Amino acid sequence: HASPITITESASYFGASPMLSMELEVSINGGTTWIPADSAPGPSLLSGTNPQYRLTLTNSGNVRIENILVNDDELPLAGCDVPISLNAGAQTSCTVTKTWSSGQHHYSVSSAASFTDSSGNLWTSNLADDVNYFGAAPGLNLSKDVSVDGGGNWLPADSAPGPYLLNGIVAPQYRLTLTNSGNVDLPATISDPALTLPPECSTGVIAAGLSRQCTVTGVWAPGSRLNTAQASSTYTDTAGTQRIVSSDNSAYYFGAIPQIDLEEFVSGDGGATWQDADSTPGPYLLSGSNLQFKLVLDNTGNVDVSTLAWNDPGLNLTSCSLPGSLTPSAEPVVCIVTGTWASGQVSFTASASAAYLDTAGHTASPADSDQTHYFGAAPGVSITKNTNGLDANTEPGPYILVGDQVTWTYEITNTGNVPLTAINVSDDNGTPAITSDDFDAVCDQSILPVAGSQVCSKTGIAVAGQYGNTGTVSTQPKIGEFPVGLPLEHQDTSHYFGAQVSLTLEKFVSLDGNIWLDANDAPGPFIEAGHAVEWEYVVTNTSNIPLTGITITDDNGTPLDSSDDYHCMIPGHGELGPGNSSTCNQTDFASVG
Repeated sequence: HASPITITESASYFGASPMLSMELEVSINGGTTWIPADSAPGPSLLSGTNPQYRLTLTNSGNVRIENILVNDDELPLAGCDVPISLNAGAQTSCTVTKTWSSGQHHYSVSSAASFTDSSGNLWTSNLADDVNYFGAAPGLNLSKDVSVDGGGNWLPADSAPGPYLLNGIVAPQYRLTLTNSGNVDLPATISDPALTLPPECSTGVIAAGLSRQCTVTGVWAPGSRLNTAQASSTYTDTAGTQRIVSSDNSAYYFGAIPQIDLEEFVSGDGGATWQDADSTPGPYLLSGSNLQFKLVLDNTGNVDVSTLAWNDPGLNLTSCSLPGSLTPSAEPVVCIVTGTWASGQVSFTASASAAYLDTAGHTASPADSDQTHYFGAAPGVSITKNTNGLDANTEPGPYILVGDQVTWTYEITNTGNVPLTAINVSDDNGTPAITSDDFDAVCDQSILPVAGSQVCSKTGIAVAGQYGNTGTVSTQPKIGEFPVGLPLEHQDTSHYFGAQVSLTLEKFVSLDGNIWLDANDAPGPFIEAGHAVEWEYVVTNTSNIPLTGITITDDNGTPLDSSDDYHCMIPGHGELGPGNSSTCNQTDFASVG
């Protein structure tokens, strides 16, 4: 039998399965975590941290791969700049750090590798990968403009004083424009402590490069007004880093108050003292006072005014010059003019005007007026003295019997325009050179108002002969406690004649008309009954005044029977001067006895 012969021989091969993978990643937190970021925008990264890149090559096959070439022109990866060989299952990484910059960043890396088996079969690998990150640069820009013409024109007005605006025409308006000046969308808020912003203006997201705008009306206020608006936003990048961005902007306007103040003063002493006599009566000034008026024009507002003018119808202001404009800080303009004194209540009204134009062309015409007063004091007093009711200014005055009562009245009248005080009436008692016998009249009042009058009186006993005495009134014009000028005096003289009335009568008898006998005692001469008898009557005026109507009556010897009386009137209608005598004759026949 033949035995089978078995021959055993082995043959082996290696089933090569080359496989290469590549991953390009970015880190935004210093290499703690890595993000593939194959598509844009990739992670966002704020400035302050530089991005890092990592390329990882993995031989996931079962054969060694040699001469792996990496094309990293955009990213100079350290360690990947030379051919790389990787054993099966091996892995290698290359990294690089780039400087942060804003905006979108995209990088591409490629690799090439090949493997040839024992039969010369060629395996090739061409890989590429991308990586992205976004350099986040958040930014806000807030602008605030102001309008003083109702929104027709807008002014930045970043510095004082800004545009000028009058009150009561239009309210100030503000336009806030918030621009996202960065490259990322931002949820931004706007606040302004002086304004109430509508919700759509105060909050909301603004896309990069876009703006949000709103208009707000403010409230007018005087003087320099500053409004500052603030905008802010917080941005968080992919790494969780936060950044607050903000912007603020101010806008000014000036609340214009054009205002002038005019004051008018009066002086009665040539400008030594001035009185702001806004109400009547003002100071009391006597004729002859050095009367002057002072006008003071001041800018009491907060803006310059121009086109100044002033006027007072009662004064000549041609010598008073005014500047072209007047600033609030300027010294007041002063003008002094001389006036003309007049009696009684005198009033002056001065007026002034100016012009103002604000930034928007609105106009205002500030004006002011002021009054000043004085009272032209013309004090006066009169006295009218009467004797027994007669204004006997000239001699002889009334005839008053000696020993009879004499009544003097003194009518005192305030003939001026200010009250009179301390009224006193004295009389020289007919002896001007002797004061010791002077007397005062009795007056009911010591004060007389304007146009007031009173009658004072005094009585005396008539003395013989021509008499004249002078009454003097003295008084002090006064307003309240203040004298007006010097004391006044006025005099008036009155007269009377102290009459002493007396006559003497002498009766004579004659037989022949030649020889006259003063037969005062019986029996007298003897005359034949039936013979003619003549009587002569001599009357002498022994008074100190003329007498009139002197008649002589003779009872013809029958006292009880008047029917047979003789009557005789002296010549000249019975008028006989003092010390003069007159004769009257009567003829009859002698009777028995």
